[in-house]
Formats: sequence, C-alpha cells, structure tokens
Amino acid sequence: QDHGTIGLIDMSSGKQTGSLNGHRSLIQSMAFSPDGARLVTGSLDDVVVLWHLAGHRDIAEYPTPNPVHGLAFSPDGRRLIAGGPGAYQVWEAPDFRPRLITPPPWTNSLSGTLWNRPPVSAQLR
Repeated sequence: QDHGTIGLIDMSSGKQTGSLNGHRSLIQSMAFSPDGARLVTGSLDDVVVLWHLAGHRDIAEYPTPNPVHGLAFSPDGRRLIAGGPGAYQVWEAPDFRPRLITPPPWTNSLSGTLWNRPPVSAQLR
C-alpha cells in the first residue's frame, strides 16, 4: 500500500478485503466510530476523510488548517474531534459541520475533557 491508502483486513482470515484511497500524503491518525460503521483518517495533506466501511467509499472530506495528529469520536458517535498544531476542530452530526475550538489552558488533550471515558486498554481488563 502507498502512504495514502488504507488496507481493509478480514481479521479471521488475515486477508485483505479491500482498500480505501483518498489521501495524498502519509496517514497519521485514524479512529473507528463506536458502531464500527465509519472510519475517519487524518494525514499530512491537511484533510480529514470520513469513510463508510461497508461501502468501501469516502463519505466526506474536511480540510484542516494543519496536519492531523489525532482523531476521536464521541462515545455516541455524534461528534468527531481532530487535533494537531493550533486549534482543535470539532464536527457534529448529522451534517458534521466544522467548528474550531481552542483547548482549555489546563490541558493539551481536549478529547479527554469533551468526553471522559477510560482508555480501551482499561476496558479490556
């Protein structure tokens, strides 16, 4: 795969079942929606792409002011946050319209302040 392509792998067989093409540069972050139906990716091309996994296609592209280093969905899947240098970007369903917000001065991790949820590793114990 090149740096802008995501390979979809069947976990039971280990075989590639498809790919998602859309980024023009190195993908640096990704997150699955809580229901597993969507994937969001961010890269050095200053674009966030929202994917429909069953359809193997992109749903939307969102330009960002900077490369995206971190992405997260809210637990209900209705909000998406992208972080990198500068302001965080938040999109809200149903239309995922963007709005810029600045992180509070006491934290550099806005996703933890928006939806307080234990890390996945803690949930697996």
